Amino acid sequence: MPQIDFIGTGNSFGIPAFGCECKVCRAAGINLERRRTPPCTVITTGESALILDAGDLSLSQTLTRYRAVGILVSHFHAGHIYGLLSLSTGESRALRIVGPPDHGDYPELRTRNPGVAYSDALPMRTIQLGEFSVTPVLLNHGPITYGFCIEIRGQKIGYLCDTCELPPQTQEYVANWEPDVLIIDCNQPPERPCPSHNTPHQAFQIHRDCRARRSFLYHISCATDRWLDGNIDQLPTGVEIARDGMVLHLTSQRAAEAKSV
Repeated sequence: MPQIDFIGTGNSFGIPAFGCECKVCRAAGINLERRRTPPCTVITTGESALILDAGDLSLSQTLTRYRAVGILVSHFHAGHIYGLLSLSTGESRALRIVGPPDHGDYPELRTRNPGVAYSDALPMRTIQLGEFSVTPVLLNHGPITYGFCIEIRGQKIGYLCDTCELPPQTQEYVANWEPDVLIIDCNQPPERPCPSHNTPHQAFQIHRDCRARRSFLYHISCATDRWLDGNIDQLPTGVEIARDGMVLHLTSQRAAEAKSV
């Protein structure tokens, strides 16, 4: 059955964040298990794999471990495409990259490597990447940003990063879709809400509204990690904190068991 490999679960700055002396960043400087790198997640069946966002700075090396059929890019902010730059020189095998039509400040990504094919996706229009069925949905972030509803071997996996709450049409679609797993943006601590990222309580509400079986908090800043450390008892049933290196095994019973590796 499929599994989800969390490669990077932090925001663009990662943890430890450069120049930050908070207790979370200090701890991450000592303890590798507390570190977070920019967002990148892999859904794999062993036979094929789909990459979700390309924040992994060593993406070209990561790809050697998987038989990737494509990369889904939520939007073209730097922290979500760092790894694409490592694919821009030399020769590469054919690889399809799918994302929104607005490439922001990175239009040259389309032409820098002839072995990489960029495809503009449309919201609510399902596409097929190998055995993965992918439906982009709009998120609330600023530039055109997509979440992705992915179906693979009977499993439904939703990727909702970056967003502040959900547009009504997206919330209705995801709730009716009944996801097995949601990966949800949780960048902002409660005391610093913003219009482009969730606080923990907004992420909790998405979990409830979308009727997810399990949800994983993702795209986490050091400020939010500090809050989560002190408020772990506030996590609703079915909500967990994603961490770099976590592997989520999906089962035929549409349940999930997570373990750290």
